[in-house]
Amino acid sequence: MADRKLTVLNPNGYQEILQASDRLVVGSNTLLAATELNAALTGTTASFTGNITINGTPSANTDATTVSFVNTAIAGVTLTASAPISINSLDIQIAVATESSVGSTRYATNAECIANSSVDAAVKPNQLPYILDDLTLVGTSPLTISESPANTYTIGVNASTTTTTGIIRLSTTSEAAAGTITTTAMTPKNVADAIAAIPDATDSVKGLVRLATGTEATTGTASNVAITPAQLTAKVDTVDVTTTLPLTVTQTGRVFALAANNATTTTSGVVRIATSSEITAGTATNVVITPADMETRLGGLAIVSADTTQEGLIEIATNAEVATGTDSDRAITPAGLRYALDQTDYLLDGGTY
Repeated sequence: MADRKLTVLNPNGYQEILQASDRLVVGSNTLLAATELNAALTGTTASFTGNITINGTPSANTDATTVSFVNTAIAGVTLTASAPISINSLDIQIAVATESSVGSTRYATNAECIANSSVDAAVKPNQLPYILDDLTLVGTSPLTISESPANTYTIGVNASTTTTTGIIRLSTTSEAAAGTITTTAMTPKNVADAIAAIPDATDSVKGLVRLATGTEATTGTASNVAITPAQLTAKVDTVDVTTTLPLTVTQTGRVFALAANNATTTTSGVVRIATSSEITAGTATNVVITPADMETRLGGLAIVSADTTQEGLIEIATNAEVATGTDSDRAITPAGLRYALDQTDYLLDGGTY
């Protein structure tokens, strides 16, 4: 293809070849370019159909325009983006992914998976075996861990006992009320229900009991409350022990010492049983003998009333009985006989003495 030169009309109306220093005017005064043409115009290798707009806005998508127009249009464009995409002027970038932000990353190599060394690469699902082959799970009681097959782990938990920590089932209402099962745990509701089911304590049934008030502890008449050690101490401090003879009492603080007086001929009291030697001697005045000892001392002698035919016990007659002279069951002492003889009206054998 041969080069062609552009011919135009000069200001005087004559046709001439367009020079490089000339300006091309479309119509009467419209410039084709804002500057002079300092170089030769060359055509494109591709076919072009449409209008060429030098100074203005193209009217269709098929029109051509200047670089200046394009730059002006681009300068008016505002681009926005959200993380991980950022825009600096017309430079669009994607941030690198981190542990705390979304972004772009690469896939790790198999060697990096095995070494567990890379911190800026992602692992594909088919690379997980490289990591899991070196994985070891260790459980601390009550956890149990078993592996079968490879890379498949079963994690369990031991049941709790009185000596081992573990998991435990909550008691049912009936189990809590029965109070016999040892493999379940009580909830607060179970405990409240179990306490509510406990009967009140009596003198024959174990159960709940209320503490006595101070007045109840002092009065000492309530039979359905319990006293505390402090209340018992306070009550004991008010105790007053009195005795009657032969018992005596001596108080030192909260200690009461009881004693019994010894028996005398004038005072009731305690007395000791005589020994065999004391019975034989017959001189002790502060001991007593038992019926058995008396029987032994008398040598089998029967204790009967004395009469004119047998020995036995006899009562001493009073002076009046002696003076009367009619009693045949009593004995007269010398003093009683003297008393009777001294009486002016005493008769003996029908005479007066």
